[in-house]
Amino acid sequence: MDQNFANAARPLLEQQLRITTDLLTTLQTEYKVLKQMDSGDLTNISQKKQALIDQLEGLSQAWLRLLLDAQAEITTEGIRAHLQDADPGENLQLLPLWQQLGEQARECQRQNQVNGAILVVRQQATQQALDILRGMPEGQPTYGPKGTTGSGAPGLSIGKA
Repeated sequence: MDQNFANAARPLLEQQLRITTDLLTTLQTEYKVLKQMDSGDLTNISQKKQALIDQLEGLSQAWLRLLLDAQAEITTEGIRAHLQDADPGENLQLLPLWQQLGEQARECQRQNQVNGAILVVRQQATQQALDILRGMPEGQPTYGPKGTTGSGAPGLSIGKA
């Protein structure tokens, strides 16, 4: 049993789990804001998400270094086996913590995909509204002199410097 690995692994797993739980809560808050069409809080939520992701990235790098230093095989089965070997009586709960972290990460991914889908639909609706305001028929892109799609309205100069 590698007691040094086990003693270092537990706090890393706990930190990752705590931050992942915070990230999931933030994603759920973002979902509520998106459903209410209140874009005012989205900037703060995005900044919080990015800060949590940055923290997770640093912890993930530390986790990977710990696994590599312990010569663990970096696969799902290899990590599982190493955690079981390092904590055979599950006194430190390494394997359950790692499994819970994986479940939380999958839930974060799922919620992020839902939020992203809402944003795509909102973006499409906004684009359609802009196209209508510009007098463009639906589904009819306009093409510029170089053959690229454009906004449909020529740029207007407000002034010259």
